[in-house]
Formats: sequence, C-alpha cells, structure tokens
Amino acid sequence: SEGSYLVENINDGRDIYCFPIAQDTIVFTDYNVKGYFARSSVGQVISLRSEYQNETQAMPKMKTNEFTPSEHLKAKRYTEAKEGFKKLNLNEYQITYLAYDWLNKKPIDALAVKALLEVAVEQHPKSSIVYSRWGDFYKAIGDNQAAAKSYKKSLDLEPGNKDVIESLRKL
Repeated sequence: SEGSYLVENINDGRDIYCFPIAQDTIVFTDYNVKGYFARSSVGQVISLRSEYQNETQAMPKMKTNEFTPSEHLKAKRYTEAKEGFKKLNLNEYQITYLAYDWLNKKPIDALAVKALLEVAVEQHPKSSIVYSRWGDFYKAIGDNQAAAKSYKKSLDLEPGNKDVIESLRKL
C-alpha cells in the first residue's frame, strides 16, 4: 500500500495501481476492473475477487508464511519454487517466458532459470520452445556443446524453425 492506494504486482511485472472506490471495493486501473474484498465475521480481509468472479472463485488471502513460486525463486529457495510452479501447470509458453525473463536479469541467477526449465521439460517434454530455452540457458552459461544439443533437440521437434537454426548457427 502506498498512500491512499494499493500497488499490485503480478509475476514481477509492472506495478498496477488499485484505488478504493467504495467500502471493500477497489478498481484495478490498468484493467478498469473492480475488485471486492471479503471479510471474516471479525472483520479481517480473507479474500479478493474481481467483478468477473463469483464468491467461490475468490482468491484467498495468503498466510504470512506463504509464498508464491516467484517469491521462492527471488529468495533462492529453488526446490520450493519448483514445487510451486509444478502445481500451477503453466503451458510451455508461460513457463519458458518466465525462464527467458530470468535468463535476461543481470546478474543471471542460473539456478532460478534451471529450476524453471526443469519444470518446463518435465511437464512439456515434446515442446520445441522448451529445448530452445534450454539452448539459450546453456549458451548464457558458456556451455556451447550442451546448447547445440538442446537446439538440435528443438529442431527435431520443430524442423525448419528459423530462430533456432539461427541460434545454432551463432554458436
């Protein structure tokens, strides 16, 4: 919370400002969507839902000692992060986008990227993009032999992918 508004942040994206418009009602400015807080019988906030969700779809308030998978990654708790990401069942583009994002942070947290890619390959073993990201990872840490192997696996799954062919050529 900052001043008279809340700041929301999803998966390390940009800040989203939320302004109160009524008791227990906010508006998410970036989306022009209303959010509603639910309270317990003693008045504590217990959940938040958007105007497009009913009460059974509300997002429960996290416990003080509960963390998102991304928060675990930031804290270098890689095992906990992997378990959390596994439960999210992200598609191959979502999980590899996160890995790509972490790959481009300076300095690189190679163990965070590796944790994400291990979940990606476990859940999407036949996805070309997963092996392409593994190639990017290995290239970033200086293991060109492993990078080439990963890019070739990506091409086996998606022959003719110009981006992967170019990445392989640049090794």
